[in-house]
Amino acid sequence: MKKNFAVEAWRFIFCIIICLYHFLGYGGAQEAGMPFKGGYLAVEFFFIVSGFLLMQHFEQKASAEDFLRPEKAAAGYFGKKYLRLFPHHAFTLIILAVLCLTMVGYSVTKVVTVGFWEFFMLGQFGFGAKSMINTPAWYVSALLIASFVIYYLLLRNRQRFLYFFAPALICIIYAQFFQSADFLNQNLTCKFLVCNGVFRALAGMSLGCLCYLAYIRLKPVFQGRFGFFSSILELGIFALFLRIIYHGGYTHWDFLVLPLMAVFVTSIFLGNSFLSRLLNNRLSAYLGKLSYAVYLNQGIFTVIAIMRFSGHDYWQAAGAYLAAVVVFSVLSTWLVEKAVKLITSCRKAKA
Repeated sequence: MKKNFAVEAWRFIFCIIICLYHFLGYGGAQEAGMPFKGGYLAVEFFFIVSGFLLMQHFEQKASAEDFLRPEKAAAGYFGKKYLRLFPHHAFTLIILAVLCLTMVGYSVTKVVTVGFWEFFMLGQFGFGAKSMINTPAWYVSALLIASFVIYYLLLRNRQRFLYFFAPALICIIYAQFFQSADFLNQNLTCKFLVCNGVFRALAGMSLGCLCYLAYIRLKPVFQGRFGFFSSILELGIFALFLRIIYHGGYTHWDFLVLPLMAVFVTSIFLGNSFLSRLLNNRLSAYLGKLSYAVYLNQGIFTVIAIMRFSGHDYWQAAGAYLAAVVVFSVLSTWLVEKAVKLITSCRKAKA
């Protein structure tokens, strides 16, 4: 499957939406009815995309030996993902820990007790999840745990997972969310030893796996055809999504976003729309690469804005905030990549 950089552009766009959602703490913006109150729903895009890519990796890379040793193969997949996500996570968390000590008023004891499990991306197991230093990082922990579980289930029995467990997880988990609170943003509440964020990740990634199946079946039909229809479909879904989240959120409308995002992600990966062709470029590739840093770093500037620069016009503050997050993320991505390369080269030299 050829790399589709349009997906990377959408990663960045949805990441900006999440940043605006977390910035609602600025100056009582949420209470004042400011927009993007439902911005947390952009996380569903990331879970579905992650499930899609996990399924693609499984179909293309899983070997016969992996099926004989599913535990080892799933642990290997988890380990590679963990090592890829950990460096920038740790970098951002250390900076935020310093800010919590100097600006927010956290004690050293609180930073250590809360930050220890978070540092190792284990918070969604329930360790200190009710109080986090970098709250958006719940997503990273949930993603890792769900990735291991789904990859293992695929190795145990691909057919059983795709045609039984995945649909069951989707229906049962989302039904439970609907009945318990009528919305999806229940990430830090713990049930059955793990937090709800893990269940949200399991359901979203399972949906992404099914989107991959749909993609495989639809690709021969859509190849080089229906470009105009696909463009209208993607723009229409995104417009409806913005309408739902702009002044919405925390309602049963959250659950309408799920099928919309499933269709949206499948269409983007098909790459048949004029919009996808337009976004399939090197700039989109770079923005997608930047999105993980932007997602993590937003917490740094949320704290700084709220603690030191409150009282300004919301939109002016939001613009400055987004610019600062993106610029800093360019720098932090470069620094972390250089550090990882240096450590890797030193280890190779010693070996």
